Amino acid sequence: MVTGGTYGHKLLFDTVAETNLLNIVLQTGRVNPITYMERHPEWKVFTLTDKFHEILAGAELVVTHFGSSTLLESVVYQKPIVLVPNPEWTRTTGIEDAKHVAGKLNAVLVSDIDPKNLVDAINEARKRKAPKLPNGSEKLSELIMKL
Repeated sequence: MVTGGTYGHKLLFDTVAETNLLNIVLQTGRVNPITYMERHPEWKVFTLTDKFHEILAGAELVVTHFGSSTLLESVVYQKPIVLVPNPEWTRTTGIEDAKHVAGKLNAVLVSDIDPKNLVDAINEARKRKAPKLPNGSEKLSELIMKL
């Protein structure tokens, strides 16, 4: 699954379109999906859906921008992650923050966005496992009981 969140990540989508990757599910957000549908009719391409969690749950791995909700959902569903921050977004967290988050989530970080780097990152991510997070409710219950 490749996603750029609500606003999309055109540079990422254009780069994926340059690869020979198969079985792509592409969520474009506000980026017009027509180009990708026409160029890759074998892909499943959509803008937004209320079934996003179902699609994410069925994904082999997730290629995503630096959006916190998709990253966290990917970990919950135990999906390998390729993190591709959008360099066009200058008023958000930077590459240093992305490195930190990628390390915590065992994600592969792509900072130089080109087809070879992206395919290499996907192949590397396939070898990795998402970290198992502790049960936050259980931990909170334990802390409350200690009060």
